[in-house]
Amino acid sequence: MEQILAFLSDLPPLLLYVVLGLGAAIENVLPIVPADTVIVTGGFIAGLGVAGVIPVFLSVWGFNVAGAVAVYAVGRRYGPEFFSTGRGRHLLAKGQMRRLEAFYARWGVAAIFAGRFLPGFRALVPVFAGVAGLGWGRV
Repeated sequence: MEQILAFLSDLPPLLLYVVLGLGAAIENVLPIVPADTVIVTGGFIAGLGVAGVIPVFLSVWGFNVAGAVAVYAVGRRYGPEFFSTGRGRHLLAKGQMRRLEAFYARWGVAAIFAGRFLPGFRALVPVFAGVAGLGWGRV
């Protein structure tokens, strides 16, 4: 861990914020990568005085939200077709798709908000909101 902190501390500030932001955003694609660890690391580095607290916050928050919006867009664009044909139809049956759509129709905004506080689960919420066709205005 000390080597990681030393490496990050030696980065130019702008690059440091980008690396932390990308680390937080990757959770939206790979749920096993916890953004919380990146956020804590960024906070620790800010506490050392190497980076500013507000830029670290804005970086990890902004990149994570951008990642969530990106996977939502991919789910919205490609999800329904993927899950209705080929191998995808075996992953999410028609009945499950209808339940998913009904869930997001009823709980969409609340589910997305609450899902942001559940590690692992939060990576699935935006993509399936897109698959279920939740409108951009509700995301």
